[in-house]
Parts: sequence; C-alpha cells; structure tokens
Amino acid sequence: VDTLDFSPVRGRCVMDGRLFLIEGPNLREWYADDTSAVLTTIPSITGRVVISSNAGKLVIGDGAGFYVYDLVANLPLLHTPPQL
Repeated sequence: VDTLDFSPVRGRCVMDGRLFLIEGPNLREWYADDTSAVLTTIPSITGRVVISSNAGKLVIGDGAGFYVYDLVANLPLLHTPPQL
C-alpha cells in the first residue's frame, strides 16, 4: 500500500498483526479484505510521519507535534505540540 485516495502513504506501523498508516491527514487501519477505515485525523497533511506502538497505543509524530491514539478505547488521547 503506497497510495490511497490519491494521497501518498506518509507512514505505517504494524501492531499485533494490524496495519495502521497515515494517508494525508487520516490515520487508517487497513484490513485483510483490502478495505480500510479512518480512525482519526491529525492536523498536518503532507510530509513523513513516524508511527510507533506500545501497550495498545499508537504514537504519531509529524514534526509539528505528537499524537496518541488508544486502540483499546478507539479514541484519540493526546496532542502534544513541540516545546521550543
């Protein structure tokens, strides 16, 4: 999966056999049947992102801040802008 909806994939992460990716501003989960669902959005729409996972949470960094998504509760939890 390199593009979706004409937007490049900005980053991806596999956690417990589940594929998550950022496409444009969208955090998506990609399913085995080749469908996907938007879980939430982040403010930025371009540029690479880094996605890491731990304890049922995804942490997304896009250069403007960090965003946490709780996979157990299916909720965005936190946006932390960088400290200057």
